Amino acid sequence: MSSQFGYAAVARGSVILVEQCNTDASIKQTVDALLPNISLTNNTKRTFTGYSQVIHCLIENGLIYLCAVDGNTGYQIPYTFLDDVRNRFCSGGSLPQRAQTVQAYDLNRDFAPVLQQLMRKQYDEGGTVSQVRRQVNDVRTVMTENINKVIERGDKLEDLASKSAELEASSNTFASTASRVRKKFWWKNVRCWILLFFVLAIVLTFIILFATCTIPVC
Repeated sequence: MSSQFGYAAVARGSVILVEQCNTDASIKQTVDALLPNISLTNNTKRTFTGYSQVIHCLIENGLIYLCAVDGNTGYQIPYTFLDDVRNRFCSGGSLPQRAQTVQAYDLNRDFAPVLQQLMRKQYDEGGTVSQVRRQVNDVRTVMTENINKVIERGDKLEDLASKSAELEASSNTFASTASRVRKKFWWKNVRCWILLFFVLAIVLTFIILFATCTIPVC
């Protein structure tokens, strides 16, 4: 079975009490070499890198709950898994007491199926998480594209607004110029009419004067 959890075990010091291996058996050799170097003095958590898989350990009450996972799994998922292993092991009736005296692999029959079940659970949940992450990434991509389109549209709207403002300014200038030209020609027409009226008045005056013999013809 392909899984992000390649290996899981419960050990008492360097004695492996139960294990479940779903990956290359070489990880067992790595664990065998690593266990003697893990101190049981304090309840703590430790992570070991530099191997084909990252090895996470939960150390509590003289027992080591251990798993080996892919390097991109992070820390939260493995330690949640180890918490589940510890809880199931400690609630398994006489398992905690037997773990103090039994020989290597003596608890395989009792607890290896539980490890397999928990590893399968994490595998399934990990697949669901990966699917959700892909969906989130897809949504993020769509949102980014939409934001870029809105920004691009905003730029175009700004260009349109700028052109509209320029057109409005040009219209105002044209209207102002047309008004001045209209007034200019109006005054020019008025002067022409005044001049024409003045000429007609002079002509009419001369006609009246000649007609009344005010001005002698000869």
